Amino acid sequence: MDPVIEFFNTEFKGAVLKEKHHNMLQYQLGSDIKLSNLFGQIEEVRERLQIEDYSVSQTTLDQVGLELYD
Repeated sequence: MDPVIEFFNTEFKGAVLKEKHHNMLQYQLGSDIKLSNLFGQIEEVRERLQIEDYSVSQTTLDQVGLELYD
């Protein structure tokens, strides 16, 4: 997983690794990242980095509330 972490740290400045479980990583990216760029960059390296699956979702109000609480 280290190459994937290195990829995110290099390509997406300000990316925050929120969770790491076995073979799953969850990142929080800035709102300035264009989804088209995100998908394009991941697809370019998907095979090389052996990324089997990925998903993208927006931050929910519950998550914002939890961040403010912490």
